[in-house]
Amino acid sequence: MALTLNHFPVDSIEGGEETRLDGRRLLVDTDKLCDLILREDPSLQSVRIDLVRPGDSHRIINILDILEPRIKAGGDAETFPGILGPPRLCGSSGTNVLKGMSVITCGPMNGAEDALLDMKGPCADLSIFSNLKNVVITLQPAEALSRGDFAQAVVRAGVRAAVFLGGATRENSPEDSETLEVSRLSSFNGHREPLPRIAYIYPIYSQGDVRDMLLYGKNTRELVPTMIHPNEVFDGAVVWSGFSRPTKNTTYDHQNHGVLRTLYAAHGHSIEFVGTIVANHPKQYAEKILHAGMMARIAGDVLGAHGVIITKDSGGQADTDLMQICEHCEDRGIKTVLLTMEFAGNEGSSAGALVDTSRRADAIVSAGNCAEPIELPAMDRVIGGSSLKDYDQDPTAAVRVPYNKIPGTIGMLGANSLTAVEV
Repeated sequence: MALTLNHFPVDSIEGGEETRLDGRRLLVDTDKLCDLILREDPSLQSVRIDLVRPGDSHRIINILDILEPRIKAGGDAETFPGILGPPRLCGSSGTNVLKGMSVITCGPMNGAEDALLDMKGPCADLSIFSNLKNVVITLQPAEALSRGDFAQAVVRAGVRAAVFLGGATRENSPEDSETLEVSRLSSFNGHREPLPRIAYIYPIYSQGDVRDMLLYGKNTRELVPTMIHPNEVFDGAVVWSGFSRPTKNTTYDHQNHGVLRTLYAAHGHSIEFVGTIVANHPKQYAEKILHAGMMARIAGDVLGAHGVIITKDSGGQADTDLMQICEHCEDRGIKTVLLTMEFAGNEGSSAGALVDTSRRADAIVSAGNCAEPIELPAMDRVIGGSSLKDYDQDPTAAVRVPYNKIPGTIGMLGANSLTAVEV
């Protein structure tokens, strides 16, 4: 199965009377986009759109999700299947992508973790999102709208905006394209010995309203370990709805999945990438054990993997899933590498950095210490609301926050800029 991503770079973004791509300049009819979101979703009371650029003295607060604008090139296929239309298999044919920009949704979500982003200062060194041109959409729910219904409205609004902006590519030709395809290697691609067979185990966490990941538009609360083609991930099958979680693997992060990108690049050269297994982080310990055994069995008996990379999605309780998957795989002779963040306290300590451990987990890559604080300077303007959720202060003033409050710093999908080492 081959997916062609057509790239349309965006160097600047401006308001305009119509939404179109003029070379590398994106013009956005913000009024039309507002009207579209409100017309299609009566559960929203108001919508505000701001265009934010790198270097602006702007702080974006109450961030809920970040998406990369995309649209299927053909017109008939569903973009972000299962959200605005029926769930249909994706991951093939062509998809147009606006590179160098994003859609950021914001709003007053009860129970959501604070998430903020400065467009200059330390954030610019830490987060890719500070270096993108951003269309920021601030959503206000209708009165008495439930938290779960607002969460669904936020997902729909973000996807609508991403598709609306992606439509600006319809009349243009891409600057470049890449085709993603994993095929079975033949004759070892010239290698004298077979390449190591590597699989990826990909938990996506769902445990309730505003704590979900969506696969083809549905939460994964009852998902048992299942094989998925990596192209489906790149083509919008996985969408974020985990607003109450301490770390943000946003929709953008899944669309540009760092681990899958690395495995694709290595396929046929240093490894044979043999498959992706997707699963939930179950609530019950017994289910964690069962699912770990199922994933190890699929990796070993079905895919014939020699090694697996395991990431996690969510906070401390997911460490148990990681360690159980590790142990079950190692018991089958499958080597493991784990990618996870740490909760190592303000001063940083390996003691208690992970909720659960295993002697078999001897190859762990740290995505950084979530609790480590950073000082952010004052900004001239705040976008996304009028107040911070967790800090009783002027939202434009200097603020001291842990790294995991800033999307793009602590990422567990292989595309973040931080790590942690024991000294």
